[in-house]
Amino acid sequence: MWEAGYKGDFSTGDFNYVIENLINPMNTPVWAIDPAHSNDFRFTQNVNALYMTFGQAIDKFSYMF
Repeated sequence: MWEAGYKGDFSTGDFNYVIENLINPMNTPVWAIDPAHSNDFRFTQNVNALYMTFGQAIDKFSYMF
């Protein structure tokens, strides 16, 4: 018995993480983005896999690799 195959996983992502600080809370409160602690994380991931197996049975004994 022969078996072969392929599996691929292709994904992308875009994650925004924003920290805001309250400026001038007593008079006119304003929320402002803190650029030192905020980020925009983007990624691309491509995973490829090939496989092949071989198996055989001889009487009551069988193996696969």
